Amino acid sequence: MKISVYDPPMCCSTGVCGPAPDPELVRVAADLERLAAKGTVVTRYNLARQAQAFLEQDEVRKLLQEKGPEILPVIVVDGRVRLTGRYPAARELAAWSAEAEEEDLVSMLSKRESELVAIGAAIGSNCVPCIEYHIPEAVRAGLTVEEIRASIHLADKVKQTPARKILEAAFGLLSAGTETPGTAPCCSTPDPEAQSGSKCCG
Repeated sequence: MKISVYDPPMCCSTGVCGPAPDPELVRVAADLERLAAKGTVVTRYNLARQAQAFLEQDEVRKLLQEKGPEILPVIVVDGRVRLTGRYPAARELAAWSAEAEEEDLVSMLSKRESELVAIGAAIGSNCVPCIEYHIPEAVRAGLTVEEIRASIHLADKVKQTPARKILEAAFGLLSAGTETPGTAPCCSTPDPEAQSGSKCCG
């Protein structure tokens, strides 16, 4: 993850200087240092000292032109403006870090592989809008109709396995001569009718 902090004019690179530094700036500096120690690339730009950097970042430049320096600080994460007008809380930095880790994992897959995974997940979750999106995307990624069809069949086989297993378990219990339905409650319920044995869990 890369974090770029476009700071308002400050006396030094972090604003943590002098006999009584702003406690908020101290916190932010410490939070960013911890992220940097874990591998995050952290860069800070001071408007008073590095004005050119503000002009070179298109979104930051536009924000300054439209709203003035009051918009600072601007926090850019992996090239995207995530926050303006204040510094991020520790929980926000943690959330951005988690998002970046997830994106890194996804980026390890090719577009073809990602779409096959998505189709399988869509079939498994009965998500019609998902397949309506991902099947065309799979075609655009270069997958053939035969490859997509094979992935659908495989996903369906995986999906059907637990359904088959539960039926096997149910009929197995029936064949083993277990108690007939209704002789004992199958779950906790406040429904008196269910507890009486006339029905089970609704």
